[in-house]
Amino acid sequence: LYEYGFDAVWAAALAINKSLDAMPEGLSFENFTYDDKRLAQHLYDNLLEVDFWGASVGPLSRLIL
Repeated sequence: LYEYGFDAVWAAALAINKSLDAMPEGLSFENFTYDDKRLAQHLYDNLLEVDFWGASVGPLSRLIL
């Protein structure tokens, strides 16, 4: 069961890292709020692009959320 938690943390970390590399003008984690829909969409879009070999099911490519 711990494998799913491991994969979730890796997916989130990879999405955040990818988001930082391609942060659009005007968006920043420095001024993060939970109401920032543009930043949430940017993170979500990058989460959909996560591609790695997961501990729970093998390759996690193009997550379906």
